[in-house]
Amino acid sequence: MASRAASYTTGWGTTDRRAFETRVPLGRVADTDEIKGLALFLASEASSFVTGAQVVIDGGASLGAV
Repeated sequence: MASRAASYTTGWGTTDRRAFETRVPLGRVADTDEIKGLALFLASEASSFVTGAQVVIDGGASLGAV
C-alpha cells in the first residue's frame, strides 16, 4: 500500500498527508482505482436518470470522529 501512495505527487508534504490521514476513518487517502468506478458510472449512459445526487467518496471523513 505504501508504494502506491508514494508513486504520485500531490503537493502535500509528508506531515500534511499524515495529518489528513489521521482524520480519515479508513486511515489513508483513496487510490484512483477506488474512485474510477463511480466516475465511469456517472459518465456513462447507465446514469442517465441520476440527477442532483451527492456521492461522497472520502473514506468516512465526513462522518467525523468515530
